[in-house]
Amino acid sequence: MKKFRMILLIVLAFTLVFALCACSHEHQFTTKVDKEATCTEAGVSHDECSLCRERTEDKEIPPLGHDFQKDEDGKDVWSFDASGHWHQCLRCGNKIDKTGEIGQTAHTLNSDFECTECSYAKFEYEKSGEDYILTKYNGSETDVVIPEKYSGKTVVGIGEGVFSLNNFIQTITIPAGVKSIGRDAFSGASKLATVKAASLDAWLDITFANYAANPMHVANEIYFGQSKFEGALNVPTGKTTINEYAFYGFGSLTSVTIPDSVKSIGYRAFEGAFKQSAALTVNVNSLETWCAIEFSKGKTDMDKCSANPLSPGATLVVDGTPVTERLDLAGIGKVGAYAFFGYDKITSVTCGAAELGEYAFANCTKLQIAQTSADIISTGLFKGCTALDSVTLENTTSVGTSAFEGCEKLASVALPDTLKTIGEKAFEGCSALATVSGATALDRVGESAFYNTKLFELASGETVGQVYVGKVFVGLKGKMASSGADAGVLEIEDGTVSIADGALANAANLKSVKLPSTLKYIGKNAMKYTGIISSKLENIDLGGTTEIAEGAFSGSALVRIQLTSTLQKIGANAFEGCSSLKEVYVSDINALLGIEFSNAQANPLSLSKALYLGMYDPSATPKPTATTLIAIPDGTTEIGAYTFSGLSNVASVVLPAEVKTIGKSAFEGCSALRNVYYKGTTEEQYKTIQIADGSIGGASAKVYYFSAERPETAASAFWNYYEGAPTRWDNIPKE
Repeated sequence: MKKFRMILLIVLAFTLVFALCACSHEHQFTTKVDKEATCTEAGVSHDECSLCRERTEDKEIPPLGHDFQKDEDGKDVWSFDASGHWHQCLRCGNKIDKTGEIGQTAHTLNSDFECTECSYAKFEYEKSGEDYILTKYNGSETDVVIPEKYSGKTVVGIGEGVFSLNNFIQTITIPAGVKSIGRDAFSGASKLATVKAASLDAWLDITFANYAANPMHVANEIYFGQSKFEGALNVPTGKTTINEYAFYGFGSLTSVTIPDSVKSIGYRAFEGAFKQSAALTVNVNSLETWCAIEFSKGKTDMDKCSANPLSPGATLVVDGTPVTERLDLAGIGKVGAYAFFGYDKITSVTCGAAELGEYAFANCTKLQIAQTSADIISTGLFKGCTALDSVTLENTTSVGTSAFEGCEKLASVALPDTLKTIGEKAFEGCSALATVSGATALDRVGESAFYNTKLFELASGETVGQVYVGKVFVGLKGKMASSGADAGVLEIEDGTVSIADGALANAANLKSVKLPSTLKYIGKNAMKYTGIISSKLENIDLGGTTEIAEGAFSGSALVRIQLTSTLQKIGANAFEGCSSLKEVYVSDINALLGIEFSNAQANPLSLSKALYLGMYDPSATPKPTATTLIAIPDGTTEIGAYTFSGLSNVASVVLPAEVKTIGKSAFEGCSALRNVYYKGTTEEQYKTIQIADGSIGGASAKVYYFSAERPETAASAFWNYYEGAPTRWDNIPKE
């Protein structure tokens, strides 16, 4: 025992000595974290000497508590979605409900569906006058009821894209106060199956911005009030309009009954609305009611049919009687545009003298016989009537654009002698049409009016021929010869009064055109690009032409033209791009002054840059030279717009004292003009002339005043004739 005590004392002694040696310094403690504190749990730390590694007892780190975003008043900000609201901890990221627990608090909504505790609103609105338009839906219900009121005011609309791409909504209830629905409001709402409207009346009051604004385009059933709509549409009496897209895409309509009060049906109102397997009917009280309806114009002309419920193959029933086979409209004063578009139940129509709207019978594919004494056959009236083989026109003065286009069985037509104009493409694609008679008063024919008809087929042995309708030249059949005595020479028949629009456009091998004295009109684009392909169009003799239409010679290879004294008007851009044009002849200046030019490119001088006075004579020697002096005849009071535009080689102009007005750009581009010899005697008199551009010839041109005798002073400011030419007095030798 004694021995054990002795050993223990020795050990204690050594330990004490070691401790005294080891701790012979001042501790340098640093705090080390053993466990980090969180928002809700305490952490642990201790202090430890950096020299000897001695450590203290563990210490508790208090929980940090949650850190929430603050508003400007220092209050915690609520985050929210459709299911509830919470405070989002910036430190731990957890959602914390109002009790401080992890989770969220359910919304408490007021009568406007706004949470009383946070900023969440199931619906968002914008002011519209005194009322509101729904602009956003923040909920996630499958059954959505649009509120009737917001903040005590009526909800009158649903805004653009409100339910677009919504993958929750299956049923939508729309209150009676809603009058408009914005673009794409229901676009891509793929689960939407049921639409509930307050009533049919209320539904018909809604305007839809486009097809995807109408929930019918995705839903497959609709309720009006408590009743499911089964497909028989009875438009309420008193309604005047069926709006655009009203039943777009519904797909279950079997009949439509339209009261006398309806005056218009909107674009695509019934597109995709009808049940395809059903016997479809459209019921009206009278033909007058039907013919008076205005079917809204679509994005293109042919689209307008989507406003007409007949076009999917429905039968028109008038006062209980189906309209089939023969349609008699005698006694009806007006047939509206697209009234019978695509109606495939009639084989003949008699229109009397009614005013016929455009495309009224277009695409009536079983129509064979048409009779009318209407003054105007409107645009597209019978377009696409592929079975039409008999047409009787009486007292008609105008056949509109595409009126009979595509009537492929029409082999002949007798046009009345009252007819004045035929529009472009009027008979285009009437592939059987070989005979057109009558039309003795015809004087205007539009471009391609008879394109792709048998009128342009060559007879046996023919290589080229001219095609006329009435007294109008409408084009060449075949191709002009490129060699031989008369190669490239075209002489239009005597008695011809007009050349149709585009009649000789792009014509090859054409070198010279002679027009008769009876000719009055050269149509739009009549010789556009003529001669470009194979040869120059060397000369045009205008005959008795009084009017040249827009673009008549544009882009052609015309070299020379004689402007006649009969010419009164030239349309815009008639000579635009005629880069080969070098010579313009005019019998005298009066002939040029008598022409109304629509713009600078209507005047061939803007291309030729030179004017030749007199008549063109190919055998004349020596060759004539372009005039450098323009002498306006005495008595002239007006010089029209663009009259001398582009005449760059003219150096001098003589103006009579009687001139009162000079039109826009009358001398524009006369870059060589230096001398304006005015027959008035004073600057004050000259300043009374109304000059549209402010001056003649620009800054480089100087005005001289007439003096019968040599002035004593300032002789260089005055002029007189010397040896037949206008000359400044200072250049006239003294006697």
